[in-house]
Amino acid sequence: MNEGEGISLPRHLRDVAELLAAGKNNHEMAETLCLALNTIEKRVSELKQRLEARDRVDLVDRCRKLGSGLP
Repeated sequence: MNEGEGISLPRHLRDVAELLAAGKNNHEMAETLCLALNTIEKRVSELKQRLEARDRVDLVDRCRKLGSGLP
């Protein structure tokens, strides 16, 4: 993945990416976004695929690198 290049995420995934970058866990994200834990888990999984992250640590790192570059 090239940082910031060609990354276009829908709002629901951007919200999760921002919270991941801020170090929030799934329970905290669910509470913040007023969503079910299962929904957050699905969105994290989808983000992992879209950003081609190996694991959660890699996903958080990629979300942090995207930072304000998220459209």
